[in-house]
Amino acid sequence: MDENKNINPEATDESGSAEQKQPEIDIQAALAQSMANEKRFKAALDKTSSELADLKKKYNAKLSEDEKASIEKAEKEAEHKAYVESLERFKAVTEAAARFRALGYSEAQAQKAAEAQYGGDTDEVLRIQMEYQVDLEKRIKAELMKSMPAPATGNDDEVQMTKEQFRKLSYTEQLKFKQEHPTAYERLAH
Repeated sequence: MDENKNINPEATDESGSAEQKQPEIDIQAALAQSMANEKRFKAALDKTSSELADLKKKYNAKLSEDEKASIEKAEKEAEHKAYVESLERFKAVTEAAARFRALGYSEAQAQKAAEAQYGGDTDEVLRIQMEYQVDLEKRIKAELMKSMPAPATGNDDEVQMTKEQFRKLSYTEQLKFKQEHPTAYERLAH
């Protein structure tokens, strides 16, 4: 029978039947039991840790000098290999970024694209390329708009000027006339 449960058979309700009380859990006993379990587990863990340390010491003591040297050599080779791989990655990314910059990519775009390319992330490379393409189109349109001549400001066929009148104009007046009436300028200048 469980010691933590208290049943009082003497308690009756109004109908005269025996009523059972809810079992009361002895909290202090449960806490003490939990703490005892924790101490047992900690002791077992400490024992296992010390046994493992002893085994490592015995293993290292039994290793011959050649085995120790080969282990050190393998560790150094792994470290060297990691270093070489990081240098190869740096070189590949730097060269790719330089190629992207040569195409006109900004510094940030070139670096991101190069790293994505090295990592094999084709989707990211294409996303950056599309971003660059949009920027390039905007720049080209802006340059074309700057270099585009001003539109003619009237009907060049209605300009009534003779070649003699045109030749009497000063150089700056002729340039202004050329901008305002390019077709008539071609007719009169040649």
